[in-house]
Parts: sequence; structure tokens; C-alpha cells
Amino acid sequence: MSSEEPLSEFFQGLINIAWGILFDPTKGLFLPDLLKQKLEPLLYPGPSAEFAIPIDLSQVDAACMAPQHTKVAIATGRPRLTLLRSRIRGFWALRPKGDKVDFSLTAPELTATLIAGRVRDAETPIVIDADGNLDNYRFAIGCCFARESQSRVCDGNSWTVDARGTFRAEVQRNNGVDKPADTMVAVTLRVGFAGGDMKITVPHIKLTVPQQNIALDFKVDDLDPDDRSIAEGAIQTGIAGDAVQQTLQGYFDSDTFRAELGQLITEQINEAVKRLQ
Repeated sequence: MSSEEPLSEFFQGLINIAWGILFDPTKGLFLPDLLKQKLEPLLYPGPSAEFAIPIDLSQVDAACMAPQHTKVAIATGRPRLTLLRSRIRGFWALRPKGDKVDFSLTAPELTATLIAGRVRDAETPIVIDADGNLDNYRFAIGCCFARESQSRVCDGNSWTVDARGTFRAEVQRNNGVDKPADTMVAVTLRVGFAGGDMKITVPHIKLTVPQQNIALDFKVDDLDPDDRSIAEGAIQTGIAGDAVQQTLQGYFDSDTFRAELGQLITEQINEAVKRLQ
């Protein structure tokens, strides 16, 4: 078989059976247990790219004001959120969606779609939180004095109001919503052969986190109490928006994580195939 040809029907059938064994807790090769043992907790090193929080500037102007100001202060742009070093736990709690994987018609690849957050009939949410006492987010608002009282044009003077703190985000399936939605993980696996065994690599992982699944708890440091409610609203919008999904996706896209995951799957699936012989 060429290294670029799609998998034959024989190997497709073999892999489908072996993949099922890896998610059967009675067979002794339960992949979620191995992922928990080898990968828990994952450490996101940070910092992330800045996330511009989609909030109207007039809602955050007050954070730029201070008692000593004699001019009107305004926000110069949307608040920016950066995620810092964090722990990721619970990614091991995965189960297949359906009985079969999807094989490529053009390459020796397959895509396995997994549902996150539940294993052995127990809810196990993905959790992102602080690594010890370290802050795991940074929040900033650019400010300036307005040229005129009703203007959004700066007079040339500018500064930044910023704060740090910690957050804990849980990706839950049933987060008090009427129509729960699953968090999905689509893993693309590429199959090669070496010395009679399969060698699995992971070219791509696609994570889909419904925003309604994110339950958030956080605290804001370094801000006056009057400004804290403004920051809290913006941070809630940012973390429960794109920040969680993009941070998790960025981590799972890293070469190091995909290589480690590929090695674990290679070991388990070859052992499953040997038991079938």
C-alpha cells in the first residue's frame, strides 16, 4: 500500500473494531484512562493573543475616569483580554459519537468525532483554571482625554487601565440551558506502517465549544471597586466568548500535544489489534 493511498476495506474494518475496543472500559485498553494518566493536567503556557472584547466603547468609558481628572476621559478601543498560564483538566473524558469513524477517500486518514465531558456515566467537564496562585488573565483598556466633551477624538494624551486576576471556566453540557449541546472534538488521524505495526499521527484536532456550555467564575485584582463591575462585565463577555475555544484550540494544535497524543493512540491501537489476532 502506498503511503498516500486511502486505507483498504480490510484496514478500515480492523481500525473500526480496534477503535471501539479503546473506548470499552471492560477491555483493559480504555483510552480515556490512559489520557488521564499521561496528560492530566495539561498546562497552557500563555500568553494568548489579545482578544478584543465586543462591547460598546461607551460602556467602558467610566473605567478611564479618575477623581483627579478635570477633562472627559474615554476608551480608545475595545477592552483587550489576554489569557496567561493556565491548567486544563478533564480533556480525557471523551466518548465516541456513533459506532464508526469516517475514513478519507483520498488519503490514509480517518476522522474520529468524540463527545467531551462524560465518561462511565459521570459528568467530567473540561476545566480551565489558574496554575496555583498565578494570575491567568490580563485585562486592559486604552484611554485618553477627549478633545471635546462629546467627542471620541483624543487630544493626544493616552494611557492604559489594566488589571490581572484569576478565572475558572467549566465547559459543561447542561449549564442550566433549555437545549443542552455537546462539546465536540474531531480528531484526524493519519495511519502509517512501520515494522508490521501501525503508526498514528494527529494532523489536526477541531474543538467545538457551544458558548452556552461555559460556566465562569473569576475575580478581578488591581482595580478600584467602581471600575470592577465594568471590567467584570467585559471579562465575562470575553472569556465566555471566543477566548476559551480559541485558547483550547491553540493548545491542541501545538506540535507537542499532537505528537504525544499520536504516540498514545499508536500504542493502544496496536495492542488492540494484537488482541484481535
